[in-house]
Amino acid sequence: MEKNFFKKLFNHLPYGVLLVDSKGIVVFQNNTAGVLLGEIYQGDVGCDFFNELKHYPLRYAVNDSIEKKLSFRREFELSSESIVQIDGDLYDDKLCKNGFLLSIYSISQFKKIEKHNRQFVANVSHELKTPLTAIIGYVETLLESEELEESMRLNFLQVVRKNSQRLSQIVNDLLTLSSLEKDEASTEGVTLASAKIKTVILDAIAVCEYKANAKNVTIKFSGDKDFSCLLNPGLMEQAVVNLIDNAIKYTPESGHVDVSLSDSNKNIVIRIMDHGPGIPAKYHARIFERFFSVDKARSRTMGGSGLGLSIVKHIILNHHGQVFVEDNIPHGAVFTILIQKKVIRR
Repeated sequence: MEKNFFKKLFNHLPYGVLLVDSKGIVVFQNNTAGVLLGEIYQGDVGCDFFNELKHYPLRYAVNDSIEKKLSFRREFELSSESIVQIDGDLYDDKLCKNGFLLSIYSISQFKKIEKHNRQFVANVSHELKTPLTAIIGYVETLLESEELEESMRLNFLQVVRKNSQRLSQIVNDLLTLSSLEKDEASTEGVTLASAKIKTVILDAIAVCEYKANAKNVTIKFSGDKDFSCLLNPGLMEQAVVNLIDNAIKYTPESGHVDVSLSDSNKNIVIRIMDHGPGIPAKYHARIFERFFSVDKARSRTMGGSGLGLSIVKHIILNHHGQVFVEDNIPHGAVFTILIQKKVIRR
């Protein structure tokens, strides 16, 4: 009775437990140990642990610790998708003399987040370095060249202003993104209230008209119906503006951008369609990542912080919705926002 109780108890632990005796025979293991080590170990109670273990670094660590009577704590990469932390400790009682206990923890998700954060810091550093380098270079030239022609001096100052504005945009977008992610993780979230979605879309189109006219691009809106849903109108307008602004950037001069509002079952559907070069299908899943760009050189030329689509994604997530991209046949891209019509209570 007591033995079965503890066996069930250990099988409910979120980490693996595996005990070997002085000869390397497995005396006890819980289900989680078998799952976490499944790619390198197929054994069970009663088997020779070292014969069944197909991972040399772990085998060496355990063997070495048993021989030297030492504990260890190490991380082991079992595969490209599985990383574990294992604590090895000496174990000695009347049921298992001179044994060795392994406690096995999955840290795969933590390592993915760690890698993501490192990549994010590297991307931010790179994006900030480019305009900073330009600003420093041009300012030094202005300070050192006393006889610089007025037209050249003004040109240099315009470059400094342009790169300063880019720096400001990156910092502001980072702050916006940080705020959205914080709201997303909190129990309260962003403030949402019942509102009409059509007004928000028309306001977003009005914001983008000036930029569209400068490129002779027409923004065409279709949507006879209006729908009520829980909204933060300011944030939703920002998301739609970001998508329309992108569509204008990538649509050829004298072209048009299509914006539509409709519904499908329980969802409100907003689509922004451009007629530009499109986005290769292999990048559809990554296009909303921070600083991701299909063509970085072209993106910088067109302006922007590289965070616009990531901001869109997190605004929509804060509205309990979805956003995704598809191909616009024969060319271009279609960004679709889905927002639930019904009220969502947290």
